Formats: sequence, structure tokens, C-alpha cells
Amino acid sequence: MGKRQPKRHNFSIIASTLLEIEGKELFNCFIFKVMKNKCIGSSIISLNKIDSTNSYANQMSLEGKLVSGTVILARNQTRGKGQQGTKWESQEGKNLTFSILLFHDELPADQQFMLSKAISLGIIDYLVEYADGFSIKWPNDIYFENHKIAGILIENSVLGTRLSESVVGIGININQKYFSKEARNPISLYTITGKEFIISNELDKVLACLDFRYQQLSEKNYKLLDSDYLRLLYRIGKWNEFSTSEENFTGKIIGVTGFGQLQIEFKDGTVQAFGFKEVEFVI
Repeated sequence: MGKRQPKRHNFSIIASTLLEIEGKELFNCFIFKVMKNKCIGSSIISLNKIDSTNSYANQMSLEGKLVSGTVILARNQTRGKGQQGTKWESQEGKNLTFSILLFHDELPADQQFMLSKAISLGIIDYLVEYADGFSIKWPNDIYFENHKIAGILIENSVLGTRLSESVVGIGININQKYFSKEARNPISLYTITGKEFIISNELDKVLACLDFRYQQLSEKNYKLLDSDYLRLLYRIGKWNEFSTSEENFTGKIIGVTGFGQLQIEFKDGTVQAFGFKEVEFVI
């Protein structure tokens, strides 16, 4: 699939206010409108400082204050969430840290990993305009070669047999030059290209790409999302060293199940499916 050129969208401030939580004025909030995105980014709340954009989106959803596709953007996120309770490191004003609230109409619960695929691919679509060498490290970390440039945390709510609501947290390293020693193999667009970027412009671009992929999901274009995800999967079809809580072993990624489990072939030809955090690469 060739590179696309998503249309640029102009933001307009439609409201601004000073938010209060438990009676305390905490930060300025600006509400933007993206006029041409069909869903993701149709409304944007920009926060100067917040503990977690995912937590904020969840709270606002409970209060019925947000529409599907609303983006919560933070200049400074003090307690950003990663997978399985890990923390996302980001210097103030240097990167993109935001969450997307989505209400789904007809997404079956057993197809919820398709959302992860669509979001991962949207980020890749955005990044490949700057360099080659990006891939999706299962389940949804975004890598440049052997270094992590972006992370995704999706919190889903299921109603009966369908996915009813999702909060999608995204962190993309844009202009950060230095990372703590605790961070595992991080990298940023600045490190890759040697250029600094205007954060608001990059938000515009990535939201257009995410919205495009979400429309493919909404149209149930599962085969395209599947093929693109597998094509971009980190180290697929190559023999690698893996580790579990019990052992290290050599295996080869051959696919991903419909439930998002990683399928690994062993040297003896047997295949096993692993869930999140059950297996890790030895890099």
C-alpha cells in the first residue's frame, strides 16, 4: 500500500475556560474544532497540565460531556499511563501526549483488537512521511528500527457482544532529545531527522491519519487492516530470541490471532499463541 497524503486541516478555537477539579482551578483548557475530520479530532480539548489524559477522558465520559472522536491533548502529562501499569515518560511541551474517546456502533467485542491495529497503522502512516524503518512491535508499540518512538494504551468497555466505548491513549516522541536511564531504548522524531517540529502541526497530521484508519475500521475493512498490520509487524517471519516468566527460547512470529494473541513458531515446528505480557522480545 503506497504512501497517502492526508489533507491538512485548520484548527479554530471555539471556546476557552479555566477547568476546576474538586473546587481547585488547575489549568487552562482550550477547545478546538477540526472541521474536516469525520470522527477522530472532530473536537479537541487542549490542557496545559493533567495527570493522565486517559483518566480525564474516562471521567468526562462518565459525566456524558464528550462526543465520539474527542481528543484530549496535554502539554504536560504528569502520570501518563503505559501498558500493564507502566509510566510513559514525556518532557513538557516536547511531544504528543493525548487520548481519544470513541463510542462504537457496530464493533463486535471479539474484533476489538482491530481497533488496536487501526490506531497502530494510523501512527505508522503519519511517521513514514519522515523516514523509512518504522514497524509495529506487538501488540501496539511503534518502533523505529530497534527503538521505541510511540506507545498506545487502549481501555475498552464491552456491552453484551459489542465494544461500546474506548479510550485510546497515545504518546509519540517528537522533539525530546534526552530520556531518563530507566527508559527502554527510546527515540524521537528529532533524533531520527535532526529537525525540530511544531507540535500543533504534527497533531494535525497524525489525527488525519488516525481518522482515515478509523474510517476503514468503521467500514469493516478488516482484511486491509489485517494485511497492513502483519506487513508492518516487527520482526515477523524472522528467528528471534524471546523470554517468558519461565524460560528463554528461539522462535519466529507467524501471525496474530483474532483476539490479538501473538503466534510464535518454535524450532520443532509447533506453534503457540501468547497473550499480552506473556512473552517478550530479547533485544
